[in-house]
Amino acid sequence: MRQPDPRYAARLAAYGAVATRLSLLSDRRIGAMAADAAPLGSGAGGGSAELDLDGTRVFVKRVPLTDTADRCTSRTSDSP
Repeated sequence: MRQPDPRYAARLAAYGAVATRLSLLSDRRIGAMAADAAPLGSGAGGGSAELDLDGTRVFVKRVPLTDTADRCTSRTSDSP
């Protein structure tokens, strides 16, 4: 049986740790972290940034919502 690549296992563990950490934060705290993240650039779909979460780089995609989309999303998915 082939052994899994240790780099892959390490990457999965890091992603799992980041996912757990993010799931424990409030929407407000995540929003503040995203607002403070180092900008990387801007494109047709919005801006992007990068932040550090417990030593792991996290890519942030900022997608602007219209007023209509914001109201609709908030009602249907409990989003902020």
